[in-house]
Amino acid sequence: MQMTQDRKRIGLRHLFASAAALLGAGLADAQDAHAVKFLAGSGALGSADGTGAAASFGGLMQIASSSTGDVYVADIRNYVVRKVTQAGVVTTFAGTKGVAGDTDGPLATATFRAVYGVALDPSNNVYVYQRNLDDGEGRIRKISTSGTVSTIVVLADYTNTLQHIAVDRDGNVYAVRAGAELIRISPAGVITPIAGAPAPATAYGFVNGTGAAALFMTAQGIALDSDTGDVFLADALNFAVRKVTSAGVVTTFAGGNGPGTTDGAAGTAQFGQLHGLTRDAAGNLFVGESSGTPPNATCRIRRITATGTVSTLSGRMPCGYADGAALTTAKQGSAVGLTVTQGRVDFADSDAQRIRFVCRVSPTANAAGPGLAICPVTKTSGEKAVKKSVVKPKAGAK
Repeated sequence: MQMTQDRKRIGLRHLFASAAALLGAGLADAQDAHAVKFLAGSGALGSADGTGAAASFGGLMQIASSSTGDVYVADIRNYVVRKVTQAGVVTTFAGTKGVAGDTDGPLATATFRAVYGVALDPSNNVYVYQRNLDDGEGRIRKISTSGTVSTIVVLADYTNTLQHIAVDRDGNVYAVRAGAELIRISPAGVITPIAGAPAPATAYGFVNGTGAAALFMTAQGIALDSDTGDVFLADALNFAVRKVTSAGVVTTFAGGNGPGTTDGAAGTAQFGQLHGLTRDAAGNLFVGESSGTPPNATCRIRRITATGTVSTLSGRMPCGYADGAALTTAKQGSAVGLTVTQGRVDFADSDAQRIRFVCRVSPTANAAGPGLAICPVTKTSGEKAVKKSVVKPKAGAK
């Protein structure tokens, strides 16, 4: 009798263990629905063109993608715009590496200052925000599809400092001046304030409202809904994503509940310090964030649906560098620039100095989720370059 009861207890333990294993596998499948993969960059500051790990960048900031799938990269210290193909091939698209200037004209001879912002219009014209690091003067430049560089507007001194930019189908450029005032710049260079405290009497805070009555706290990342004219801002130190209508009405779209990591409804979700921001065709927003201090810092990419649900797409504590399952294996640094490229979320990892991307691991994984593109079946050229760069020790070596 005792032996029978023992066998029953052992059987129950095995049953519970099997159930727990299956449950754990199910949770792992849900968590591992997405993967973080490498596209380009050596991990060290540099200026080399090349494929995958053979290329290097001189300080990453905003990135943007074209309709053909190329990613354009603001390379701050090299004074250039770089282009990265889907295969991880990096070339210098505009400017001369190491040469700072304001020369317009043919793309081959044009020069740029420190490039912070880059955006494309639906026709694949490239727009650039550059800054003179000596006196703070900024410029919005346009690179036409025919290869001609022109200056749209000159912004004097540091009171007009911008970061990221967005552009609509009519060629209007949107940016946040001094982290406090959303402005629109017409193709003719006319600046129109939309919302926030005007420069130079800049004020910061967390206030919803209309026009100058609204306040931001170092807004940086920017995304645009060209159909409605709504602008979304990553309001970094308010830990919130703000929405600004074409009439200048500012509301809090998600967050604003103090720093934290809570997912869920946009009204109760929490964010860390926000960085880059992008939007896909379905209205999903993707925002980079970081919080805490090393060794317990957290770096993540969050998704906010058009209906206002916040979830974590990738990243965890601690920040770092590792590819793999988006929530369980991969590590990342600050995603200072994001763009949706043919269904995947590409991001500029400023800590790793690499361009990376998030994709879906299979057609059935999280099919009801963000709907990202399926990860490549074969390794990208960039991933192959990383593998080749690893030197295997000789047999018997210690």
